[in-house]
Amino acid sequence: MKKSNMYDWCVPWNPLAGECPHKCVYCSTKSIPWKSVREKYSGELRLDEKAMKKNLGSGNTWFVCAQNDLFANTVPQDFIEEILHRCRIYDDNEYVFQTKNPVRYMRCGCTFPSSSLFGCTIETNHIYENDMGLTISKSPSVASRMLAMEKLESRKFITIEPILDFDVDILSDWIKRINPEFVNIGADSKRHNLPEPSADKIHALIEKLTEYGIEIREKHNLHRLHDLRHTCATYLLKSKGEDGQHIPLTVVQRIMGHSQISTTLLYAKVLDEIMKSEMKKLRFK
Repeated sequence: MKKSNMYDWCVPWNPLAGECPHKCVYCSTKSIPWKSVREKYSGELRLDEKAMKKNLGSGNTWFVCAQNDLFANTVPQDFIEEILHRCRIYDDNEYVFQTKNPVRYMRCGCTFPSSSLFGCTIETNHIYENDMGLTISKSPSVASRMLAMEKLESRKFITIEPILDFDVDILSDWIKRINPEFVNIGADSKRHNLPEPSADKIHALIEKLTEYGIEIREKHNLHRLHDLRHTCATYLLKSKGEDGQHIPLTVVQRIMGHSQISTTLLYAKVLDEIMKSEMKKLRFK
């Protein structure tokens, strides 16, 4: 099965057709070149009967409605119920949901599959529609999303993609309050000229969230915004001193200004043997 373009740890299942009500300017669906896909995600919201008949099997992780928002306010209640019913028929799977309207997770009154993971997109803590005169999305405000996710008592994650300029202390505090299992961070892949943060801000956010014990999953497209840091850390971790030994993680940590070793590891793609060797050294100190 083909993995999701958004996440490499799950497979998309798209039973909801029609144009997404949020009309985000950065929507990846709009840039898909295939006519059949563009036609599927245009017009009124409707169920894709072929997708609804799909055998979802067992032991899979399905990203439900990866190209749409099942919990947007204008999605008919019976569509949500039918899709969740189909999920429950194949209950030996994990189902991933993601929305910009998380309050409907709690208000829809539906029974979710036994293994469900609830996600929410929070691109920033700013209100760009008002502050800067930009129309980024017609979705609920990011503050309302944060409050709903904070109240949600289930397994949950946050996606900051595309990451927009933000206030480090406010956004990190929001995510700490939500207490997600992990946070995905990605950039605008299609260059929509959005207000983006500096590399230092991204670094500071990752540092804070790592200190809170939250797992960070960086997407490859984030490297465009902080490649210099990534390249520097990778170079240092792969380099060897005059004694032929790799530079210790603690030294790289100090050079990069990371308060946590785990952050140093996040900023580098290194060989597994180097990682294991250095971690053993730290373990016995």
